[in-house]
Amino acid sequence: FPTRRSSDLVSDIVYPAFVPLGGSPEIGANITDDHMVDTVLLYYRETHNLSWKNIQMNSQNADSRGRGLYNVILPSQNITGNLSFFIKASDSSLNNITEPALSPKLSPYNISVRDDGLPEIHHIPPMSIHVNNSIMLTANITDDVNVRTASLFIKPPSEQVFIEVSLEYTGE
Repeated sequence: FPTRRSSDLVSDIVYPAFVPLGGSPEIGANITDDHMVDTVLLYYRETHNLSWKNIQMNSQNADSRGRGLYNVILPSQNITGNLSFFIKASDSSLNNITEPALSPKLSPYNISVRDDGLPEIHHIPPMSIHVNNSIMLTANITDDVNVRTASLFIKPPSEQVFIEVSLEYTGE
């Protein structure tokens, strides 16, 4: 996990550089203050979402003044791209600080949400093959996100190289 050192109030931010599609990233930070730590919120937004959501970070080992480690596990991420976030902490004197400190909405931290799953191909063999007749080849191709293209590579007996043939989606 990358660690970022920052201000006196919010420091040692720990988060994964990436999560797989469907993953729930955990984010942690050390929160300290001269007064009583009151609230620690993590603001986040998914790829292509303009509005920020917030979720309260939970204290893991805070002292009597609320200083210590805070963390949160975000909901599972179902869209590939960047998950952006920043942290806002408030103390009992109504002082607020964000991390990143300057322009957190314009320069937030980012976690890459990646599609690491491979498509699955299940070939359905033809029932019979006759010389000089066309052959219908069928495959069921699935993926947890989307199948963009599918190709068949064939090498006729008289050829030295494979020929690529685009497969059509039939919806069956």
